[in-house]
Amino acid sequence: MARKCVVMSVSLPPDLYQRAMAAAREESRTRSELVREALRVYLSRQRTTGRAGIQPSFSSLGQGADQEDKEIAAIRAQFERERDAERRGK
Repeated sequence: MARKCVVMSVSLPPDLYQRAMAAAREESRTRSELVREALRVYLSRQRTTGRAGIQPSFSSLGQGADQEDKEIAAIRAQFERERDAERRGK
């Protein structure tokens, strides 16, 4: 039987890795689920705006973890809205 997913290796800074693992634990998700969600949101934003909106993330690097936490919360909320909309459409 053919594999339905492609395995990919990604390098992350240690602090980003730790934060991602904490988020996965808090939400009872696997690392793969968390990364898939992040990519879906990123690509959805890119499709709807013509760009992925990554500039705000880079500009916030000097603003500390609080700004990054807000961005993660916003991405999570957007994903949940899109997921709920997909479920209603099925």
